[in-house]
Amino acid sequence: MKKVLFIVFIVTALFTWVLNGPTMATDPVVTWRVQIPFSPGFWHHKAAQLWAEDITKMTEGRMKIDLRFPVFDLYPEVISTVQSGQLDAGYTWLGWAWGFPPGALVLKKYPAAIFFAGTPAFLDLLGYYTWMNAYGGKELLQEVFGNTLIVMPAGMFWAKTGGWSSKKIESLSDMKGQKVRTADAIWGKILSKDNSEKFIAQNFLGYSFLHSAFTADYDLSGKKLKLFVIEGAEQKDCRNMVQAYLQRTGNSQIKLAEGRFTLKGPYHGEMDFYWKGKYIWGALNLDDSALRFKYISLFGESLERK
Repeated sequence: MKKVLFIVFIVTALFTWVLNGPTMATDPVVTWRVQIPFSPGFWHHKAAQLWAEDITKMTEGRMKIDLRFPVFDLYPEVISTVQSGQLDAGYTWLGWAWGFPPGALVLKKYPAAIFFAGTPAFLDLLGYYTWMNAYGGKELLQEVFGNTLIVMPAGMFWAKTGGWSSKKIESLSDMKGQKVRTADAIWGKILSKDNSEKFIAQNFLGYSFLHSAFTADYDLSGKKLKLFVIEGAEQKDCRNMVQAYLQRTGNSQIKLAEGRFTLKGPYHGEMDFYWKGKYIWGALNLDDSALRFKYISLFGESLERK
């Protein structure tokens, strides 16, 4: 019995894959019974039907997909169904291999699978498609499942956007105390953090020359910190802000050049910040210098991709 898992990624129009080479008219018709977790009426169910029809067309009718889908319940355990040999293959989203729905304990054996399902701050569509097909993505995914399944990418969708709420949401601070359902476990963890965002137009840190700052407060495993980024009008604007800050805090002896600064201010203690081009970003209120460096380095990488 074949054990094949076709995976869709919630990140664009359906892409199908050639499963067999050219076939002759005398070849026998092969039918695979394929489990999908989507009930009729869901777009994902329709996408699976399109995928099955494409396979039949691409093989000139020599391979057919018999889709098995739930009628009343949603999200059956596709992976365990395929592994046990009950059906030939499964078509599902790898976000549920992380352990959704509740009680699907067998799926928790593959926690790394969630990273292939489309996660916050991940690759864009073209980058993801390229990585999967040309830079080892498929091979790495197969490594996650080992010899328990053969995994084959079957399609991608645009990420779900927006949200539905009984309360107006204008910033992450408005999420505090709300009960939120997310399909992506990682995004759920991000939302559950005690974060708050602010924009400070002027007088950032109490200095009139520091302006246009975005800040976010985080509580990570009991350690609190504030990340900030200042977006100047141009490189010269940020240069003037850094120079004025060094002078005001008694650090004028430090060389004025783009890069990392670690210094003690009179009001905020030791802090780290970077200056590059029209951006200044850094971390406050965290005594652990290694963690400060880690977070502002990651922050800087995200700015470079902007």
